[in-house]
Amino acid sequence: MIGIFKAEFESEGTGLPSDEYLTQLLHKEYFGVFVAKNGNQVVGGATTYELIKYYSEKSELYSYDIAIQNGFQNLGIGKKLMAYIKEYGSENGMESVYVQAESDNILAVRFYETTIGLGEKVQHFTMDYNE
Repeated sequence: MIGIFKAEFESEGTGLPSDEYLTQLLHKEYFGVFVAKNGNQVVGGATTYELIKYYSEKSELYSYDIAIQNGFQNLGIGKKLMAYIKEYGSENGMESVYVQAESDNILAVRFYETTIGLGEKVQHFTMDYNE
């Protein structure tokens, strides 16, 4: 699934975390992985994080990455993944599900508008510790 993310997000030159790290991450209660398969082949997936809030007893579900392998896109797989993520959040008492998309990524914005609803304009700031 990581290979699909790397290809679709054009980050194939970056390294992979160790198997030990990934195993530890998969055991974290706040981290979720949703896999889309065609037979035995992984063709897409999504990752989520549960964000525990201080001002409410209900958490939010943050959909961090979602990608479908080239050749399997536009078949409704991404919509099914998002529907499952929304269902998972509802069944697990989340207050909401949210996702970020770069405003110039028109395909992503349209996808989220059809699967979640209208977005809101926000500014996102990142401080990189390695620079």
